[in-house]
Amino acid sequence: MIVRTHRGKFMRTPEQIAKDHEAAEMRSRAMSYAAIGRHFGVSKQTAHNMVERAISDIPREATEEVVRLELEKLDFLERTLYDIMQKEHLIVTASGKVATVDGVPLPDDSVTMKAIDGLLKVSERRGKILGINAPTKHEVITLDIVEAEIRRLEAELGADDDNEATEIAGIETPAELPEG
Repeated sequence: MIVRTHRGKFMRTPEQIAKDHEAAEMRSRAMSYAAIGRHFGVSKQTAHNMVERAISDIPREATEEVVRLELEKLDFLERTLYDIMQKEHLIVTASGKVATVDGVPLPDDSVTMKAIDGLLKVSERRGKILGINAPTKHEVITLDIVEAEIRRLEAELGADDDNEATEIAGIETPAELPEG
């Protein structure tokens, strides 16, 4: 319940705050606003407002701190993966000996490839956190669309030219003729 304070402002009760947070939890489990509203006996819009209030309860500083910590973890993982890539990795046989050809140790590129795969995953995760992987909207304009717009504009210009010519000549346009 939302109550009015003695100064005329509205304030949520602890019960309402708990309900708002429960609504947000339900929404995080992919429940629709309509279903949340039915659960609480309120409208879909009120259910939406409940979720929005719960989200606004999350302190911005805490969210920024979580993002900062996650980015620091990703930085650590990235440095570790680069270190792995810089080291020489050799193929080791099942008996535990380094595999060689003519006495030359054989490099094991699979470790480097796994590190590269790990770096790509770190990069994807960082992009998600920072929102740089969000899809961008592109408008595709085909030749058909351009030609149709040219025809429309030509028709519009032609109609304007016809109206202007009839006005200059003093000829009545069909809209000005009496019905009869």
